[in-house]
Amino acid sequence: KSLVSTYQWCPYKAKLYLDHVPATDPTPSAMTRGSQVHDVFENFYYEVDRAHIDTLIDSEGRTKEEELHKYFMSLCDELKDPDLTSAQKDLDNFCKWNVEKFVAEPIEFLPLKVEKKIYLADEDLVGVVDRIDIDSGLTRVIDYKTGYSNHNNLAKFRFELSVYSHLVEREFGVLPDLWGIYFSGSGTLLLEPINPKYWERWAKPKIGKFKTAVMTNNFPKCNNAYACQSCQYFSHCWR
Repeated sequence: KSLVSTYQWCPYKAKLYLDHVPATDPTPSAMTRGSQVHDVFENFYYEVDRAHIDTLIDSEGRTKEEELHKYFMSLCDELKDPDLTSAQKDLDNFCKWNVEKFVAEPIEFLPLKVEKKIYLADEDLVGVVDRIDIDSGLTRVIDYKTGYSNHNNLAKFRFELSVYSHLVEREFGVLPDLWGIYFSGSGTLLLEPINPKYWERWAKPKIGKFKTAVMTNNFPKCNNAYACQSCQYFSHCWR
């Protein structure tokens, strides 16, 4: 999925990835930060101790939310990279979201899958789904994004969400009900019902175009000076 998205942005950059060309420029700090935050989100649920959480529920069945939040934050602090010093808000929002989810649905609190890698041999398609969970009886495919949501809909993200949903449907035999993006910077979760037609009409043709480029070795440069300045191959292309 990531390689197809890269091709949409810059075909030549996708070619460099395919050829395993070493990067000539530093990885943008935002990309490194995003990867580190993702690592915390991925490993968080493996560290959650349900027995400990049970001690944070009073005799009347009410959750001690402040203490639960502190416990979740302690897990994030243990998991985060020592160099990750600018993502406290992301982690705080993530913990608040998990507290809210636990209070609302303690039985369905844990996701069904996190960082689920799915490979379809017959389609030669692979992707890693950040999160598959159930909320109010509905199955959801969710991708994590650091930063803030500046969108009121998911139009920008439907390609990748469609790919993830297709992978999940093929792997488990059931099409999820909802797809969405969780923005950790703002603590915003955008969801919408899955459009099953999007895969055939839009996502699959994009993948087909990329496969054609591979077969014909057609990877032109995007030559977008503004976009290229943050690329790991800027010196390779512009020297």
